[in-house]
Formats: sequence, structure tokens, C-alpha cells
Amino acid sequence: MKIAYVYDAVYPWVKGGAEKRVYELSRRLVDRGHEVHCFGIKWWNGDSVIERDGVFLHGICNPRSLYSGDRRSMREALIFAWKVLLSSKGDYDLIDCQEFPYLPCFSAKFVTMASRIDLFITWLEVWGDYWYEYIGKKGLAGKSVEAAVSRLTDKNIAISERTRSGLEELGVKGAEVVPIGIDFKGIGRIKAAETTSEIIYAGRLISHKNVDLLIKALTFVKREVPDVRTIIIGDGPEYTKLRQLSMDLGLEKNIRFTGFMENYAEV
Repeated sequence: MKIAYVYDAVYPWVKGGAEKRVYELSRRLVDRGHEVHCFGIKWWNGDSVIERDGVFLHGICNPRSLYSGDRRSMREALIFAWKVLLSSKGDYDLIDCQEFPYLPCFSAKFVTMASRIDLFITWLEVWGDYWYEYIGKKGLAGKSVEAAVSRLTDKNIAISERTRSGLEELGVKGAEVVPIGIDFKGIGRIKAAETTSEIIYAGRLISHKNVDLLIKALTFVKREVPDVRTIIIGDGPEYTKLRQLSMDLGLEKNIRFTGFMENYAEV
């Protein structure tokens, strides 16, 4: 089969769960004899189309920040969606578009309608009413767009049972759960770290990840385990605030902030 993935962030230039998932699935599909193309932002230098690990990467627009402050950039999503509309035409058997940041899903839908290609949408999460907590009254727009995306195709992939449950609340029936995998062989090849800890967080330090709740919870843990050790891996707009919180709560000896780690094996 000839398969196309659509997602603006591309691993390894952008590191995150969704990016790593698309990368791992793509190269495994290539190993099984499929032809895989990934359409994203051109994070690399040189040609717009390159081959990496047998996967064809299409850089369809120039690099730009994915975030505006601690939130995804609407301008970036609009530009990328427009480029998807112009660039992802081809004789593909299917297109798999990652659900967030929503707008490219509509472009992918138009492309598949014009070419009679099967459209799959992969859902990492469903926000629903959380949109109101995220941006207040404006959350109605986000919730409405999310609901509209859920109606673009009857071929929806959820990464967890919780995500499938969220889709069912939106009225989506028959979503298939394809969980995020674990590369046991890859992990087995990595030497264990000498530094040990009881708790590890790895991810972008933004408000809706609620890392502040983890830090506050440690004050209760510390009462029972005074030397509890925690490692917080990652960077983001909340970095300075979270470090200050840990000091204000007297946890500076219990928490180590590593910042962003470039090396995946180190993580």
C-alpha cells in the first residue's frame, strides 16, 4: 500500500509522543513492504523531499513556531492546513491525519474526497468540555471544531480506551484502538542510568500538563519518604515557574530539573 501521514511536527526535529508514534509506525510499515510518505513542516535543511529510514518526508512549508506562548499557534495551524490542501495530492491508498491541531484534517478531507482516497484520523485525546477550562468562553469554538473533525470520516483511530470513550461521547462509533507501542528491544539496548529516582515526568512544561500538581503532591509524599527523588525532564514556558514552586515548597533537594534532553536514549 501507499500510505500518507499528515502532521506538522516531524520526528526527530520535533520530539513528542505523536511525532515518535508516526515515526515508529512509518518505519515499521516500510519494513513490511509498504510505501510511506509523511507530510509536515520542513524542519530540515536541503531538499523539500528527503528519504529517512525508508520513509519519504515532505516538507510542505517553512519552519515556524508550533506554539504561541504555552498554546498551539492558530496561525501555524492555518498555514499548514493550507499547504496540506496544495501539497498532499497523489495516488495514495489512504491518508492518516493526526487530529490536532484540527484544521489540517479538513484539508485532508478535501484531498481524499477529490481523489477517493480513504481518510483515517488518529486521535491522541478528546478535550470536550476541557476546552472551557483551557480558554474560557472561547472554548465553545474549540469544542465545536473538535466535534466537526469527529464527523469527517468513519475511520477513526484512538490511542487509548479513554480516547475512544471520548469519541463515543462525540457520537463516533466503531473507533479502533491502536495504542502507543513500546520498543522493548530498543529499550533493552540502552544502558541503565546510574541516577535513580522514584518519580519521573517527561514532557513539555506547559500549564495543562499540570506538573504543578505533581510538585504539590510531593509535599505529602515527603512526609512519609523524606528523601523521595523526582526527575522532571523537559522544557517549556512553565519551566521557571515550576522551579520556583519547588523551592517555595522546600523540595529543591527532592526534585531535579534536567531541561530538554536532545538524546532519546538518554531520556
